[in-house]
Amino acid sequence: MFGISIYLSNDNDFETTIQQASKNGFSLIFSSLHIPEENPANYHQLLTRLGAAAKEDNMQLILDISTESLAHIDLTIDNAERLTELGVTGLRVDYGLTIDEIAKLATKIKVYLNASTIDEPFFKIAFTGWH
Repeated sequence: MFGISIYLSNDNDFETTIQQASKNGFSLIFSSLHIPEENPANYHQLLTRLGAAAKEDNMQLILDISTESLAHIDLTIDNAERLTELGVTGLRVDYGLTIDEIAKLATKIKVYLNASTIDEPFFKIAFTGWH
């Protein structure tokens, strides 16, 4: 599986990039909802465009999120599955989410763990239930 990264900036013609990537055998798009240089006020509009382009070209769309990311687009862990309506197929969880929050998200949408945010205590609790 090959993928591309698309970042949510206003001047980005990501529809053309996605169309070209799809034609060349790419099937996954990675983006982020917590890049400091970007304006979170634009996230919903840009994510709607990105999701539509991903759907049109039959590509998976994975978003990197943090605790604040969902709030930027007026969502919470309790209604994060609404992202699938926009074409999002999975979330890569980053800093600030608890194991319980990650587990709750996983019942609503596919979840990917960020290896840079996982440590031994996380593994013990998440995969063995040991506290």
